[in-house]
Amino acid sequence: MLFQQAAVTLSGTPAEGEMWTLTLDDIGYTYPVQLNDGVDEVVTGLKLLLPAAYTIQADPDPARISVSRSTRFSVGFSVLGAAPDGEAAIEGTPSNPTCRSSTSARSRCAGGHPGCPELMSGRSC
Repeated sequence: MLFQQAAVTLSGTPAEGEMWTLTLDDIGYTYPVQLNDGVDEVVTGLKLLLPAAYTIQADPDPARISVSRSTRFSVGFSVLGAAPDGEAAIEGTPSNPTCRSSTSARSRCAGGHPGCPELMSGRSC
């Protein structure tokens, strides 16, 4: 699914050394989790990595990244680590109004496996 605007709400328990990645239009923005980081710190770190092509809206939920762009974009999420526990709920305004507007799934990929699945909004719309 391609979006004009998307809100990505993260949850789970970040662990030091994990890599939490938000993917926008097939480009991954990865935050390396530090000691004592929670989801709020991961979200703040990811927001700082996003390029100026995306507008980050203020959001009252510190666990959510609300982003938009003038052209449509895809959204994905993944966590890489020894025993990852990360989840993303992706909601937003699809570029095609006949498409479903939300998805939610867990992304767990242990041990640095190169074939780590990534939660991606489908590109069928």
